[in-house]
Amino acid sequence: MTGTQSAFELIEAAPAELASQEQQSRETRYLFFAGDEPGLPSPGGMEVQSKCVPGRVLWRCAVTPVVSSPVKSRIVDIPDGRLLDGTDDGKGRASYLLAAGPEAETMLAEYGNADRAQWQRRWGLVELTAWRGKGVREVRDLNLTAFFFPEWPALPDSNAEVLAQLQVKRKELESFPQDKMREDMLTTCDEMISAVKMAQEYQSRTIQQGNIRITYPDSNDGHKPSFDSKDELFSVRSKTALAVNSLRGNQSDAMTAGLEQVLDKVLARVVPQQQSIDPQAIATIVAATMQALQKPDDKGDGKPQPVKK
Repeated sequence: MTGTQSAFELIEAAPAELASQEQQSRETRYLFFAGDEPGLPSPGGMEVQSKCVPGRVLWRCAVTPVVSSPVKSRIVDIPDGRLLDGTDDGKGRASYLLAAGPEAETMLAEYGNADRAQWQRRWGLVELTAWRGKGVREVRDLNLTAFFFPEWPALPDSNAEVLAQLQVKRKELESFPQDKMREDMLTTCDEMISAVKMAQEYQSRTIQQGNIRITYPDSNDGHKPSFDSKDELFSVRSKTALAVNSLRGNQSDAMTAGLEQVLDKVLARVVPQQQSIDPQAIATIVAATMQALQKPDDKGDGKPQPVKK
């Protein structure tokens, strides 16, 4: 009969859809973290709990694969249908496959939240979408980290320098032949740039909150008695002065005064590699980058709000 499916056809179709969803959840994802946390050696980065991240570290300004991985567990804790054949050790333990997709989404929600209003969960993490589902060896052979940061793990200290370096790389990519690889690389560069801007906003706003709280009287619940290692690190990365220094002058003046220093560092890093780009064009990019970092967030008045406890 036209328009009907047999029971066998229905049974055959349903698992295929489920298998497709399962396959997508297992696809390798590629993340880029532009933020930083105290405690890691150069170039910095952040430790994570996910067993799908090799070494459980998101290194600063590096492309990091999130890979589906077998995980040992008690059999009673393994979801139905997830136990991997041949892994039962006879002692109540076996392995299941921890899918990369949900793990990546969890980290993105915590450290790269799409909601700009939740700036406390926007630490500078993005997915490099052009490479989703690509094989680890294929992406490794592209040397993405080395292409965008030739001296990695040596990196500029500030977000402004990192951002300017990426802007120069983008200018270089625009001169490449127009093909799929060029478009993928431009998309990757744009996503890296958005990660740096996200990290800048999070770090600068964290410092601004601390600068307010440290002026509170000791009796106030929101009082911050002193700055810690995270504050000091964020101050270096974001070029946002801590209160003891910001009271001596306008922070935007300090940013402007640092333009020449940032320009010198960026030129030293990129000019030997980008002979085709006029140094004056690089200077223009750096100046525009510094101005952009001084602007408040597009949403809101740019003023830090007191921390609620």
